[in-house]
Amino acid sequence: MLPELPEEILLHIIDILLNEATRSVIPLLLVNSRFRDLCLSILHTNLRFSSLKQMTSFVDNRIRLINRPKTLSILLAGGAVDPQYRLFCILYDIIARIRDSGLDTPREIKFCLNSHTFDHNIIHLYYALSLVNPEVFMWTGPDPAHHFSTAIVSRASYCLTMAMYNWTNLRHLKLTNISLSSDVDVCHGSEDSQSRQSGHFIADALLRSKCSGERIQIIDSYKKLEPLTYPQSTEIEVLTSLTRLSSIYLGQVTFLDPLEITRIACAEAQLPSLTSIRIVDAYRGSIWGPRVRKSDVERAVMTLFSSNEEDSHEADGSSITDHREYLELSREYLKGLDRVRTLVYCEALTERIMGGDRMDES
Repeated sequence: MLPELPEEILLHIIDILLNEATRSVIPLLLVNSRFRDLCLSILHTNLRFSSLKQMTSFVDNRIRLINRPKTLSILLAGGAVDPQYRLFCILYDIIARIRDSGLDTPREIKFCLNSHTFDHNIIHLYYALSLVNPEVFMWTGPDPAHHFSTAIVSRASYCLTMAMYNWTNLRHLKLTNISLSSDVDVCHGSEDSQSRQSGHFIADALLRSKCSGERIQIIDSYKKLEPLTYPQSTEIEVLTSLTRLSSIYLGQVTFLDPLEITRIACAEAQLPSLTSIRIVDAYRGSIWGPRVRKSDVERAVMTLFSSNEEDSHEADGSSITDHREYLELSREYLKGLDRVRTLVYCEALTERIMGGDRMDES
């Protein structure tokens, strides 16, 4: 009876069955050739992996992809075992297989997984994400929302944001459970908790601030670990601005400098379509320190425009003496402040039972 249904209805039924996490897809594939083709069409349109075994099987299976994958989702439990740190190597192989098939890479990429500080293959995260140009990118942590944890360690943050320099189609960005610490030993995969500082990875990547004709290099020391595999440095081609970026969501963030959010909010020329920057449970340092409040972002507006003006005058050896320059600086400041108040939202969703910054105000 089912095979006689119109294809649109049959597709909807099969899609519901395939999305049940506990159900095996094998019986559906074996019903008949029509079911098999419809199942593969759905599976290939929305690639979804919930284990390393599934990811490896996809790479090893040379069945031709029926159509372009629109979405790529990798959802791995927090305790997923990966003793050899193969995850990002396999991710690269998956994306490379899609490209080798002559198909465009997915428009939407969703990760729900952990990265690891001591992952000696983490550079493959950069290699993999440099091959894509998504409209939507989301990376969240697999732990429950009330559990504050770091899924995107600092080394992963750096590789991710370096790959963003290759993206031009991005519309929506969501990153949670992320550390933006800048003081990281990439060679040995260690972090000095006593000297860590807030990095500016995200703002630099979204605003393309490292380059205007200048080339950016990832300076790494992986060659010491794997001399035959890893390059000493990798050059990055910087493309056009992210003119279509509409929304940014950052949740459970540590080592977030309020100035980084201010830079993004005030970059109307580079990000003309931006309508929302939502900051949830963000800390300027570790979770034991102060949260990022909207007032912090507003205060950073003056810091931003004052430093820009000082840099301008330092370049030509002059100083701010003209009254008109003060007025212009004031206008720019007020315009930037208005952008911050319009675009930026700072929230607190999770708090410790006792102690810590309660964030009673935004």
